[in-house]
Amino acid sequence: KRGRLRAMRIRPGVPADLLAIARIHVRGRQAAYRGLVPDDVLDCWTAEAWAVERAGDLARRGPELRTWVAEGDDGA
Repeated sequence: KRGRLRAMRIRPGVPADLLAIARIHVRGRQAAYRGLVPDDVLDCWTAEAWAVERAGDLARRGPELRTWVAEGDDGA
């Protein structure tokens, strides 16, 4: 059975979105590189560390480098 298509709102990312963006980014990289990069390396990547490294990125980016967020009823 297929899932229902939910309404999503697309908006520019703000610093409060950073941890959610980081979780998606890290999980995606771990899935993409599993089998190519040693598991112990992949498993040490954390959303919290990525968020710390990128904390200023959302605030500094202008419209040409904007990060977009898809937000549903359950958040970003």
